[in-house]
Amino acid sequence: MHVGVDGCPDGWIAVWYNEDGYAGSELYENIEELWTEHGDTAETVLIDITIGLREESNKKRPCDDAARGKLGRRGSSVFAVPVQEAVHQDSYTDAKAMQEDLTDGSLGVQSWVIADKIA
Repeated sequence: MHVGVDGCPDGWIAVWYNEDGYAGSELYENIEELWTEHGDTAETVLIDITIGLREESNKKRPCDDAARGKLGRRGSSVFAVPVQEAVHQDSYTDAKAMQEDLTDGSLGVQSWVIADKIA
């Protein structure tokens, strides 16, 4: 079984497939609940979330450029990632200030909206 996961306002949505095709889907309140149900049974769990956060640079990451290239016109859905400290702030204002202090760039709203899930 293969599980695809994406964050959403109510938690995490998972869709899974087996050798016969679509096998099910469910909304999970948190990632731990999802992992408890699928971690030992799935061959793969593919989560659409940023990993490998930078600590103090807004230099483009090669993996993001590669993803944009593969996605073609949908490449804009791969947005710049925040620095690690920014995702642990309590407000967008604080996170944006942290991003600007540690890099020569700013923090986009798209990144802030999913900061809790990235953290």
